[in-house]
Amino acid sequence: MICRLSLALPFILILLLLLGACDGSNSRGHILEDVPSHLEDGALISFLLTDPQAQAVDRTVAEALAEQGITVVLSVRPENLPWETYLVGIKEKIRQLWARGVRQNHISVIGRGGNGLQALVLASLVRDGATRYAVMGACPRKTGPGWSRFAEILVLNGPRMEGQALSLIHTGSPDSGSCQPVFNRASALEGWESDLADSAGADIFENPDPIWIDEAVAWITEK
Repeated sequence: MICRLSLALPFILILLLLLGACDGSNSRGHILEDVPSHLEDGALISFLLTDPQAQAVDRTVAEALAEQGITVVLSVRPENLPWETYLVGIKEKIRQLWARGVRQNHISVIGRGGNGLQALVLASLVRDGATRYAVMGACPRKTGPGWSRFAEILVLNGPRMEGQALSLIHTGSPDSGSCQPVFNRASALEGWESDLADSAGADIFENPDPIWIDEAVAWITEK
């Protein structure tokens, strides 16, 4: 009997490995530079907005999102491309996904800092109530750098923003503040904000900290 079990053991292990490979609960997402050529049923697709300076950190963020089964389009804006033109291109990619049958609430847009603010501007171009946005340290303080440009965005783009938005902030940050002015201005953008000041240091969004990544993942994958 012992000899028979010994012979059967390798086959049992192979069977377990095959069953594990077929278990969708452990499936990993992909990191791409453009929308996927093949779409799996029910796939979650997230556009991670970045730039050459932030790309190294955001690549690590993309890895963390992919580990949770999210397909990440790591979208790097070239330095010589105006961000307005860049966002129009992202909007067209999202509409391509709609045309291919991807549900609106399976698409999300993520950004840190200035790229997060661009994600909110994108909500005024996409104009869909189910698309999700997760931004980290995206809005400037009223007394900080970038406020005047932010005020212009509120006037021009705020009223047209639509979707579901999560803003993660740290009240100890010297530059970034609350995105509540965006939510107040945009009647069709449902916004929620969470302050992580009790959980980490003021530089939390400058690194792929699991604290905020977990919050973003929970938001993107919420049903």
